[in-house]
Amino acid sequence: MSRSSTAVGAFASLFLGLACHTAVRQPAGAIFDRDLSAPIGHHSTIGRVGEDELRALPDQSLTQALMRVRPDFLRPNPVRGSRPGAVARPSIYIDNAYVGAVEELQLVPVSVVTEVLLLGPSAAHDRFGASCACDAGVLVVTTRRGR
Repeated sequence: MSRSSTAVGAFASLFLGLACHTAVRQPAGAIFDRDLSAPIGHHSTIGRVGEDELRALPDQSLTQALMRVRPDFLRPNPVRGSRPGAVARPSIYIDNAYVGAVEELQLVPVSVVTEVLLLGPSAAHDRFGASCACDAGVLVVTTRRGR
């Protein structure tokens, strides 16, 4: 092989390598830049209701408050891996402890709640583990006691 054909081959390899590298280039802030101090699943939350919104709804149960500010939090969701058309409502965790179904929110006065997060099934399983009753997602309620 001549010296010029070797140079052309090296140049072609370099050019193709740069072209391929440019084509698959990741934007700044790619998935590896995740803040490890943030709670697992925080970035995949579907929604949040903060204390500021809840203060505007005193003397109500959390169910009544959510019906006013985020009614979609209480709606039935399709359950993956189940029969077609199967739906369920999110499970309820208060201060990171499982308490049951959406009906439990009737017993929670809005005055003690500081935050409500709606996590999708994947984020909920990441946060609460594989045995979590999370197939329809989870409402995570944080109270003043749980801070």
